Amino acid sequence: MRFQHSRIPSPHGFTLIDMMVATAIIITISVVMIINFKAGRERDELRNTGLFLVSLLHQAQTYTLAGRVVAIGGAVTYPAGGYAISIDTPANEVVLFANETDDKSFSEGAEIMEEKYILADYNTYLEADSVCVDIGAGCEAGIQTIDYFFVPPLASRSILGFSPNQGSFSFFICHGTLSQKGMRLSSSAVTGQVSLGPIEDTSYCQL
Repeated sequence: MRFQHSRIPSPHGFTLIDMMVATAIIITISVVMIINFKAGRERDELRNTGLFLVSLLHQAQTYTLAGRVVAIGGAVTYPAGGYAISIDTPANEVVLFANETDDKSFSEGAEIMEEKYILADYNTYLEADSVCVDIGAGCEAGIQTIDYFFVPPLASRSILGFSPNQGSFSFFICHGTLSQKGMRLSSSAVTGQVSLGPIEDTSYCQL
């Protein structure tokens, strides 16, 4: 006599618990990816702003050395004071301009050429309290705006109208949604070198 063993059919598909576990895993992975993507984007915006400001400083110097002229009313003129950068940390603005009268000061709306950049458009800002202008005796008190001139014919560097090729300045660039992280931009009027540090921890960049 043959005995036949009945087989219990195996269930097909997923149970409710399986689906709940899989959903939880997918949600966790998605959240981690979104957080990492957001942090990476913020760092990229911060880094790109720093590189852009460095390029503006080099651009002002190049314009002065190259003798770039400005067209006004059909005529062209070379600004007597060369080209300069105004870094206004309270307003969070940077302006590349032509210094027509060599007065070593920036008057918004009165220069023959002005290119304004608002850093809020890049989700970044300049921290006013981090500004340090050192002409030889430590950081000058109360300075939050830096006008940096490249004076013809050799693009001598003057900070806020002080004697050429003296002193240095620095400040922190921060991101609007990245707390306690920033980049220090600095420049020496003595050597002409512009330095952009890495993203670092700093108490200056507080949300």
